[in-house]
Amino acid sequence: LALLISSMGEVSGGYLWREALRVWEDSRSAGQPACLESTNAVLTALARAPSDEEAVKALEIYETSKAEGFTPNSRTFSLLLSALAASKEKGSHWEAAFRVFDELREWEKERNKLEVPDLEASEESQSLCSVQHYTALLESIANAKNVRSMWETAMVLYGQMRKEGGVPTIWTINGLLSVLVDTPAASDLWERCVELVQEVREKDGLEPNARTYGLLFRILGVNASESQVDTAISLYEEMTNRPSGLDPATDFRTLNPLLRVLGCPAAGSRWRKCLEIVEEMKAWGVQLNARTYLLLFAAMAHTEGGRSQWQRALQLFDEMKASGIEPTPATYSAVITALSNASPGSRWKIALQLFEEMKDFSVEIDERVFISVFLCLAHAEGGGEWAIALRLWKEMQDRGVHRSVNAYCALLRCLAFAKGGSVWEAALEVFEEMKANGIKPTLCVYSLLIAAMANAPGGSKWQTAFELFAELKREGYEPDRITLSQMAKNVRNMKEVGPVAFELRKRVGI
Repeated sequence: LALLISSMGEVSGGYLWREALRVWEDSRSAGQPACLESTNAVLTALARAPSDEEAVKALEIYETSKAEGFTPNSRTFSLLLSALAASKEKGSHWEAAFRVFDELREWEKERNKLEVPDLEASEESQSLCSVQHYTALLESIANAKNVRSMWETAMVLYGQMRKEGGVPTIWTINGLLSVLVDTPAASDLWERCVELVQEVREKDGLEPNARTYGLLFRILGVNASESQVDTAISLYEEMTNRPSGLDPATDFRTLNPLLRVLGCPAAGSRWRKCLEIVEEMKAWGVQLNARTYLLLFAAMAHTEGGRSQWQRALQLFDEMKASGIEPTPATYSAVITALSNASPGSRWKIALQLFEEMKDFSVEIDERVFISVFLCLAHAEGGGEWAIALRLWKEMQDRGVHRSVNAYCALLRCLAFAKGGSVWEAALEVFEEMKANGIKPTLCVYSLLIAAMANAPGGSKWQTAFELFAELKREGYEPDRITLSQMAKNVRNMKEVGPVAFELRKRVGI
């Protein structure tokens, strides 16, 4: 029975786990008690399963068998922890993993008292077993929701394993790094992560693999600073120049997080380095995917001095389509963003061509596409193309596309900085429509409305600007530098002096 279940569990991809489970359940229904071999065999199948159901089933089998007097061994705990760690459902099973780990610790204490050897494992695998348990627990912690506190817990567990003489594998380190991936805490702890990988390399002779580098790049990509970008480049050079050569497992899962770091606008996009790395990866046979191109478009959109490499973005877009990758709303939006940031003004006519192309090829036009087009129109040379923006706003409404506060802000930018002066009447109408639709205005909305009043022909709407400024303060917002600079323009537009002007300034705190 155990041999049959094991053969099903070992099928590549774990796709026969349901059949393995059915055989195990049928044997129980036939009155056959749970034994160590068959239970471990079905847990093996569940640990390799590709779905999220396996963790729940593994726990059920373990609890049911335990209630019937089943005695687990080290491998039972290892398989159960692996099934819990493999679950993709965020935050669902890490508490159960801790409970199992606590039971494992108690089991180890009892086994050590009795000095009972684990006959199912070799002497070498027994020495690594504790490390395997710690590794699986660390991978489970990576699914926890309160990640900052879990990082501290993970480091305590890692120190505990070290104290007990456990030598980590690279998978242990990867499990530890996984706890921080894509979380805000990474921006504070990235140096410790890089140091940790260096420590185990020097102390334990562990060489990072493709997953290690991918995790480090993902950690470095959170709120990346210039030093984080420089570190990512150093790690890439280390990864590609090591004596053992490039890890064969290196693929877009390693490449894409690196491009995210290098393309970070806050740190100044290293777009040339992005293109260089992509060409090197192509030469090594690494396949690019839609996400790779999306990150390249983002890198082209935010280059030195705030300008974009829009021509290169269009070339990459053509290359992507020629390679057989179908454009998505996200890729169109990213390319249009690159067009929006062109200098001395956006390439809004090309953006509209792409917008029409989406219709021709039946690509969904979602909110982010409309937002990118509005911003492109707002950044047109000489001022926003407001008439086209209002026409598209109507089309957006007719299509039933969701309009968030971000969409309203993008449209208001066109109206506030329109050619020949702001379209302030339309801006106020949009403002009223937004409130009527139950959308709370943000500071950005108020700032753009105040700008629209400042840019009104003849500077005639300064009084309305003061009313908007008073409203934003009543709403609890603190004006930022941009808002204050727009109010300063309105102050300069004031025609009245003396007590009236003084009273208005006093009332709004200027």
